[in-house]
Amino acid sequence: MTKPLNALALALCAACACLPSAHAQSPAPAPTAAATDALFAPANQVPPGKLPFTLRKVFHRLAHDEAESMPFTEVRTFAISKNPLRQTGSLRSSREHGLSLSYESAKPHVIIVDDKGLIDRQPDGHERQVTVADHPEVATLTDLYLNLLRGNADKLFQYADVYFNGTAQVWQMGLVSHDAGLAKRVGRVVVSGNGRNISKLENLLPNSESRALEFGRVVRHPKYTPEEVQKYFRGQG
Repeated sequence: MTKPLNALALALCAACACLPSAHAQSPAPAPTAAATDALFAPANQVPPGKLPFTLRKVFHRLAHDEAESMPFTEVRTFAISKNPLRQTGSLRSSREHGLSLSYESAKPHVIIVDDKGLIDRQPDGHERQVTVADHPEVATLTDLYLNLLRGNADKLFQYADVYFNGTAQVWQMGLVSHDAGLAKRVGRVVVSGNGRNISKLENLLPNSESRALEFGRVVRHPKYTPEEVQKYFRGQG
């Protein structure tokens, strides 16, 4: 079960990135290794309940968005290979239905995150499910990231140490799970943004490996059809 948990954990991390501006955005500069190390310096740790003003604006936007969709590019780097693996797809979020990552290149599949747990759905309809009832670590993930999706920023500090560095124009937020096993799976999480916009979310994994989601132009308040809900979310059974 470790492999699907690792993949699905990244999808959960994307939940806190569902709110770029409705206009095309310039990508945030890629952080250097030194900049990333600086982000997680003790001096940059945010005390509980003291979220910086820039991040408060981000989560305020989350709290007022019922749904969003956007294209993404996922870039994975491996210690054993010099060539990164790139996949493209579409991210859909819904306050009611949760989060969906639809991978459209390489190996198409849909990852769904909601209050009941995680689903990895194949094109032929076959599903692999991980429920919060059977896996406490998944419950921690869904509680953390779905609360972020819904704009409940205060919940962040219950599950992770929070770090912040940068300015109102260009900034980074770092997350390290309080759960040691979970932190090993998802690594250190780096969210990069410009102003109120989030442009990239990255999992920094052991052995110099990483996994990043780079976001494109967002559509705010899309109206999902019943067919789209059935295809990209848990649906009605």
